[in-house]
Amino acid sequence: MPYRQSYLKRSICLAMLMGGALPTAPSFAQEFTLEEVIVTARKREESVNDIPVAVTAMSGDQMEALQAFNPDELAQYVPGMTVVGDVYTIRGIGFNAANPSSSGTVGVSYDQATLPYPVMSRGMTFDIERVEVLKGPQGTLYGRSTTGGQINYIFNKPTDEFEASVMVEGGNYDSWGAEAIVSGPVLGDTLRARVGIKTQQSEEGWQKNILNNERRGEDDRTSGRLVLDYTPTDELGIMLTYHRWEDKSQTTSAQVLAAVAENPFYTQPFADANGRGYNPLFITGRALGLGSPLWDTIQPDHFQARLDVAQARQDAVRSNWDNDMGVWGFRGTQDDINGWYDLASPHLRVPLGQDPRSDRENDMVDLKVTWDLTDSVTLISQTTYNKYQSTVVGWGDTAGYALSGVPSDVDQESWQTELRFTGDIMDGRMTYNIGGMYAEDDAWDEQSIHLPHATAIYSLRDFGSSLAATKQLYYDATALFLGVDQANAIYGSRPTDQEIIDASVAGRSWQPFQDSQYDYHAVFAQSTYEINDEWGVEAGARYQKMEGKSRSCTRQYEGLGHFAAAWNWLFYAMDDNYAGNGGVVLPSPPLPAAVPLNIIPLPDGSVNGFFPWDSQAGITAGSNISTLPGPNALGPFDCIETELTAETVDPLDPNNTIRRPVDAGGRPHELDEEAISARIAVNYRPTDDIMYYGSIAQGYKSGVFTTTSASSSNGLEPVDQEKVVAYEVGFKWSATDTVHWNASAYFYDYQDKQLNGTIQDPFFGDLTALLNVPESEVYGVETDVTWAPNANWFITANAAYLQTEVTSDFFGNDPSGAEPINFNGEEFALSPEYQATLMVSYNFDVLDNWNLRITGDVSYTAEQDGQLASSDPLFKVEEYTLVGVNVNLNSHDGLWEVNLWGKNVTDEYYWGTASQNTDQNLRSGIGEPRTWGLQVRRNF
Repeated sequence: MPYRQSYLKRSICLAMLMGGALPTAPSFAQEFTLEEVIVTARKREESVNDIPVAVTAMSGDQMEALQAFNPDELAQYVPGMTVVGDVYTIRGIGFNAANPSSSGTVGVSYDQATLPYPVMSRGMTFDIERVEVLKGPQGTLYGRSTTGGQINYIFNKPTDEFEASVMVEGGNYDSWGAEAIVSGPVLGDTLRARVGIKTQQSEEGWQKNILNNERRGEDDRTSGRLVLDYTPTDELGIMLTYHRWEDKSQTTSAQVLAAVAENPFYTQPFADANGRGYNPLFITGRALGLGSPLWDTIQPDHFQARLDVAQARQDAVRSNWDNDMGVWGFRGTQDDINGWYDLASPHLRVPLGQDPRSDRENDMVDLKVTWDLTDSVTLISQTTYNKYQSTVVGWGDTAGYALSGVPSDVDQESWQTELRFTGDIMDGRMTYNIGGMYAEDDAWDEQSIHLPHATAIYSLRDFGSSLAATKQLYYDATALFLGVDQANAIYGSRPTDQEIIDASVAGRSWQPFQDSQYDYHAVFAQSTYEINDEWGVEAGARYQKMEGKSRSCTRQYEGLGHFAAAWNWLFYAMDDNYAGNGGVVLPSPPLPAAVPLNIIPLPDGSVNGFFPWDSQAGITAGSNISTLPGPNALGPFDCIETELTAETVDPLDPNNTIRRPVDAGGRPHELDEEAISARIAVNYRPTDDIMYYGSIAQGYKSGVFTTTSASSSNGLEPVDQEKVVAYEVGFKWSATDTVHWNASAYFYDYQDKQLNGTIQDPFFGDLTALLNVPESEVYGVETDVTWAPNANWFITANAAYLQTEVTSDFFGNDPSGAEPINFNGEEFALSPEYQATLMVSYNFDVLDNWNLRITGDVSYTAEQDGQLASSDPLFKVEEYTLVGVNVNLNSHDGLWEVNLWGKNVTDEYYWGTASQNTDQNLRSGIGEPRTWGLQVRRNF
């Protein structure tokens, strides 16, 4: 019965690899036993029960059964770990970076080849031998020093014998997939190859629009891999690997929960009784003497009625968006749903009405050379090149409010080389790894933002349009009483009616960008020493130096002058020769009382009314860029941010500093950091069945630059490196041949935690910025148990308890838009207090030549905060429980396999995080509803 025993071994491996140090396969001797798991957590093969490290391992077969091919799916089965988008968090250590060109607190590698940015690991994985999740700082051995942990994907390698497999599958939402793998010798015994490709597609999105039944969430993912293994001699091995993945799936919509105006001074954009949309600017009207505030004519219940509908029908598949309200302009005709108008811009990045989609791709080439210099010394060289490119267009759930499009363009290029010696001395009682690494990264990150109704930009419009209108009035009054020549001498020129209108609608579109380079240098050494049969010690250290430079700013989108129309008036007011009272009051002669305030007619000929922004002429390239003289005027593609320098101090009032725009190429920043990561661990084995261990590890995560919107240069400052000192104790116990139990407890002293927080921007109110939290702490307990009472039943369970807290004074803005608060005592975001997983598998023979395995899994995640320091329930991520099932039918000869799987079979509604986005509170990372599929695999 050789095939049957081989299949049962693989089934047990699939069913048991949950939690920490878990066995993979049984031995079918006279009695059933569990075998040990072999991992490479310390860059050499060893039993997971012999290393003083908290490790969660999962086999490739298990990932297949659980359909855990994405990082967020993997996180469901690793207590203590969460993944939301590109944010990996282990034991509360995560970095919710706003831009994809930020390195993470959790490292990711493919066959020990580093992926320096989390976005590079978002592709679908397949043909996996196992994945290892190491918890805690891993700075001594792994390429980029990390504070949270390390995820190692180990892929299947070329085989000495020919083997191949083909898989096809189909499921709900018109989904289908296919996979093909071929492996074997190419040139005798010296060259072997393995090539594989997998695709996952769906023709119907799982997310539904509650307004018109349109859908989002269609899958379009493909991954491929080629591995060449060349061994010209017994001492020399060369392995070349090429990975490529593509993701062109539809982006899904976030879900709006509430309207929270970032600038509550302004009313929300509502439609009037005729369905017309208005810009709620009234200062322009007041400056021109045009009547009462705009909100006297609107219907305040318009938005709330739509919001009620969205909330009443909210679940995993329902959201609310309007594809016709496109990015970078609208249709130019009335929208019978919400009444907004605009003229379409000729500079659209995305065709109107097109569903937003991802367009991501990553190429990775890895060359690994292994040379056995002696029987006990090996030289290993590994050089890796990564290239990531993406254009991602996504809209939030709008509920007809604060419509936004955020196309993001990212281009990252990285290469890293590592050279190390590994071996053993003292008859194998001491092992070591000694080496160094060098890495270079180049990253371009650009976001194109369109927010036509955000209240945060209304201050800018008020300033711009009020200054332009005031200058127009003063110019006319001066010309009337002193003559046109005198008016030109004082004011330069007369603002036109169109310039005032342009200023009143300015600020709709802009582009934050970042162009950054990083250089890394490191040397490291790690050694283990078995003092005797009971005691062992491990020690290691890494010195790393990082140098980075960047240029970034927020610039005008494609030179359309959306900001210049308002800001040039503001810069005119802030000029050295004219500034006063904070730099926002224009000079003027006394305005004669005889001059009426409503002498300026509107384009339609009226003198009492308002400027409905949607009824005016569209903005075209260059048409609304102010021609004000002087060095302060913004031109096409210029940066919006201003900064303070010694030259901008008002000589008449040293306390009244005057801002100037940053250079058009962006604000330069530099980082120059050094760090020493270290680890020491002691393990004690009183018997062969149990090991106790304790460790102290110090890890760093380097500083990063940011890509963010801001009006002042202080919003572009980089964040400094963070540091974690981790203390951990635990045990790994084989209680019997069929029961394994592992547990660990840890405490982290966390300094300068990197945070994507908020700061007060002079014009836009609360804006995101990178911050450092001075002092924090993390502690918790994790445990896992595996029980295989016989060859038919396999049960594994694990759980994690986590506490996080800011322990020093740290003042910032509450993400709900409240007053600045002290974060001291607050819990971290995306750090649930409890997580647990249970998996049960039962297999038995059916008919004469088939085996049937039925597996069920349940994972629980407790309530957590979506943002740091917010007591607002809108920012809570509610607890959720996910249930999965797998029914596998496999022939004893190993040639056929049929797999029926289901995820979230109870159709639980859950989401990953909640945040504030412009004037609305959103849930994002919405979990997929119930999905199922049927796979058929043929092995050759």
